[in-house]
Amino acid sequence: MRNPTLRRSLLVAVFAAVGAGGCSTSISADDYDRSCEVDNDCVAVTEGERCLIERCGCPFTAINAADADQYAADLESLVCTDPFNHLGPVCLCIESVAVCDSGTCVSVRVPEEEIDEETSTPAQEDG
Repeated sequence: MRNPTLRRSLLVAVFAAVGAGGCSTSISADDYDRSCEVDNDCVAVTEGERCLIERCGCPFTAINAADADQYAADLESLVCTDPFNHLGPVCLCIESVAVCDSGTCVSVRVPEEEIDEETSTPAQEDG
């Protein structure tokens, strides 16, 4: 390429596409139905930039279960363009569960004493 302006424009375009962490796509629970009547109406989901979700996909929010398939398809369609994403930190997720709180699906932290140590999931109540 002999045109320095064109070369500079192409370099800027490449850095814009890959730079700043390499993520240009994100997902938000606010884009889905979060209404509910009972806890079973809700499912826990992750949100944020795709690259971060790949490294640290902790479900810290919730949506209506009726939108779960659409959410999963939308998440699958997002692409992390950061070739070094696998080198980032990995997170330990805090145990949480999706519940209906005043008509809105939310994710709440499970108290430590209620976590089943063997399965690392909320303990089921007998009854």
